[in-house]
Amino acid sequence: MAKKRPQSKGKASTAFAGGEVPVVGAREPCPCGSGRRYKACHGRAAAQAATELVSRPFEGLPGEAD
Repeated sequence: MAKKRPQSKGKASTAFAGGEVPVVGAREPCPCGSGRRYKACHGRAAAQAATELVSRPFEGLPGEAD
């Protein structure tokens, strides 16, 4: 039988050493300390930000290769 992965019981710190953002899995506790899974807490906003289209302000203007 497979062993379950240990979960951290305390709140996660919101201050990160050296300004590094920790890599968090979707099913791991959110580092904000809410106790919710990352996917249901801050993961939703991160997923929406990744899918937004980037505006192209110079689209249609002649380029160097034209």
